[in-house]
Amino acid sequence: MLYLLFAPWTLFLVPFIGLWFILLVCELILYRQLDSAFQIEQQFIQLEGDPWRETT
Repeated sequence: MLYLLFAPWTLFLVPFIGLWFILLVCELILYRQLDSAFQIEQQFIQLEGDPWRETT
């Protein structure tokens, strides 16, 4: 029901902002669940090291 309510607005805005904004918002919402399932941050640390650690 909400989709049908907002469909005219979304169909009007998609040509101007494209699909990247919708995908960005979805990824920001889902990142914590994906990280807990796939350990994304741990894989980055294993490959490239900890970017926040001081190396002096």
